[in-house]
Amino acid sequence: THKAGGTAGNLGADGNVASGVLRGMWGVEPNYGAQTTWPQAPTSYTVKSGVPSVSTVRSSTYLTREYQLCFKCHSDYSNSLVAASFPLLRGAVYGGTPSGISGNGLTVYTNVAAEFAASTTATDPPSTGTDQGENGNDPAYTPSNPNGAPIGAPTNHRSWHPVVMPTGRTSYERTGNNVTVFSNIRAPFNTAANIGKQTMQCSDCHGEPTSWTVGTGPDLTKTQGPHGSSENFLLKGKWDITQTITSATGASPTAVCGRCHDPSGNGGFNSGDAGHTTNSDHQAMARCQFCHIALPHGWKNKAFLVNLNCLGPEAGKPTGCTSAFGGTTGDTRQLWAAPYYNGALLRVSTWQSSTAWTETSCGGGRSWMDAACAGAATTQQAQTPPLPAAGGY
Repeated sequence: THKAGGTAGNLGADGNVASGVLRGMWGVEPNYGAQTTWPQAPTSYTVKSGVPSVSTVRSSTYLTREYQLCFKCHSDYSNSLVAASFPLLRGAVYGGTPSGISGNGLTVYTNVAAEFAASTTATDPPSTGTDQGENGNDPAYTPSNPNGAPIGAPTNHRSWHPVVMPTGRTSYERTGNNVTVFSNIRAPFNTAANIGKQTMQCSDCHGEPTSWTVGTGPDLTKTQGPHGSSENFLLKGKWDITQTITSATGASPTAVCGRCHDPSGNGGFNSGDAGHTTNSDHQAMARCQFCHIALPHGWKNKAFLVNLNCLGPEAGKPTGCTSAFGGTTGDTRQLWAAPYYNGALLRVSTWQSSTAWTETSCGGGRSWMDAACAGAATTQQAQTPPLPAAGGY
């Protein structure tokens, strides 16, 4: 059965072991080459046998991880290598999530195995002793020594939810202190024993909302599994452009991210004015997807942060950096580009290490962010976004 955070004997890294009900199924393990861009499809897949086994070792010839089953269908292993040719969202016909429901023109499924691709240096359990996302994709990725962080610690890096590999992010990297409890992550993932070391299951986010109890994890008295939910995208909560900081905060958050993340924590900010929940204006105006990508499996930047100063293949642009709308700091238009940009506003002026973000790190400073969020929330939010070509990348 699923043990949130994994087992202490394996530093928590085996939290994604397939449950007993999945034993006997066959699946695939993605093999990733050099990660030169994002997203980048696996170079090949290793088929994992469906013969039942008591082994939980990832290298086993049998299926031992939940994602190995999911990737069998949710990747290019069983779909086209052309992203735009992936299966259509057909909710209007067959039930489920209707095409375009996210507001950013998403019409097809995406290559989830490509999105979850971790750094080529990532290991399970972590072996580097630090962040495992060292190969960033933004020119602003500059290894440095910010705020006493370990030498070589990058201010920007790849990010992923730890479904395939743990992140390796330590409490020091996240908070600037060797804290024993990380306030921005809810139990049971917030302890020093689990931070950066645990892995998770697809069904931590996908499935019936009542099967997960905020603060403790899976409620094993409820039906578990990722293929039944009253929410779009089979999520255990809502995740769209309407979700704000408030909807992700509290004991019963409606936004799915609030089930594991608590925005009332410092969130990596340096000062109160730059925080998530410092005043009612921020909570009321700021939609989560103004700053964070709309499909948060994995991302080319840290913390799933959008940067409209650096668009690449994920937005149909050339490899490298292309600035949206000319790149002027005063431009507060939103970007709607399937599947990752859903009303995004954020422009990063300077990538910072965690706990070092200030008002001047983003866009043109506080006045620009206030104007962007307020304008988008009151006027642009009500507009119907243009629908880009399907596929996204």
